[in-house]
Amino acid sequence: KTNGHQIALMRKAVEQLFRGTGDALVTERLDNATPTTTYHFEITDPAGLAAALGLAADRPLRPTPLFEGGAATHALTLTFTTVADAPEGARAEWSVVVAGDGGRPQTWVIDRHTRHGAVDPAQIIGLPADVAHRRTGDRIETRLVTPGVIFEASLSADGADDAALALDWIEAGDTVCRPGGICDQRFYDAETLDVPVHRVDSAQIDQLQTPWDAFIDPTPRAVFFRDNAQPFALKAWQSLKVPVPDPPFAGLPDATHTLSGSGALAGRDTDVVNSEYRYAGDAIVADGELIFAMDQGITNLLGEAHIYTTGSFDLATGVGTQTVVDCQGPALLCGDVVDGSSAYYAAAAIDAADPDQITWQVQLVVNLGGSFGLADSASTLTATRTP
Repeated sequence: KTNGHQIALMRKAVEQLFRGTGDALVTERLDNATPTTTYHFEITDPAGLAAALGLAADRPLRPTPLFEGGAATHALTLTFTTVADAPEGARAEWSVVVAGDGGRPQTWVIDRHTRHGAVDPAQIIGLPADVAHRRTGDRIETRLVTPGVIFEASLSADGADDAALALDWIEAGDTVCRPGGICDQRFYDAETLDVPVHRVDSAQIDQLQTPWDAFIDPTPRAVFFRDNAQPFALKAWQSLKVPVPDPPFAGLPDATHTLSGSGALAGRDTDVVNSEYRYAGDAIVADGELIFAMDQGITNLLGEAHIYTTGSFDLATGVGTQTVVDCQGPALLCGDVVDGSSAYYAAAAIDAADPDQITWQVQLVVNLGGSFGLADSASTLTATRTP
């Protein structure tokens, strides 16, 4: 669904990306002209393999069904694929399914090789390997040779049966992690969710030698391939958070006063929207006018955000304008805040009798839309002369 709120969220995500504080989404497409082919070997000693892999206690192996209606099993998976326009060429990945956050399935790549060199979070630069993956007529042939692995196999694409993948198995591909805990997030469409794979009765395994031979059955429990194109959106290395400080909010040069204050937002129909405000900033008081540069901190169930504004109002009438400079915080809090937008500003109950300490109030009725309805916003602010 597309609506104004989602568009605002996307705009804010793009702003965060350009700042270096948000993650980039890129496309990844599997044309499957050479079908993505997957071999599943049953893990006969899960505890032994988990120990050999050095899996963390909070990421144990998770039995997962491969096909809809099938039994949950532990599997060591080898997948051969080719990403469209990727210079790395054919890719081979060994992986297992572990229990991620909340016990949900998560893919853990334990070994990865490509035909040509590739950027890899575990090794920085992955060196080329003997990876072959091709289709000749009805035969799909795969080969992987590295210092620790030898695998050669082929299968016939004719006579394969369609099989629906289990939702748990598909969901395991939402988060794909590698040694060191660096994870990608992948987003798929109906081409992955709804289109069945082609399952073959058997495959010809010519060679199989791995560091994990003692923990698996050498006869594949299941082999399947895909020949339908699969588009993905990829948030690569999303768990690798590089701290990028937000630029400081510039106050007013030659400020005569400092700003402080507090307030609250209270929903009329739901308390989900209830928020607390706190204010800080600078002000200049001159010629019957108050000019401000303000940081409005907002805290609620969604987290904490800061809306930075500049503006001014007449000390006699309270009439003025306010312009948004920036909003920093969760997308759901900042999504509808448009940088550079200006609005009417009304200061009420102004007390300027003491020019060293001026107080005023801002009271608004806010329409939050949707099921949130109306909310009442009330704040009290003070401008105190600086020494």
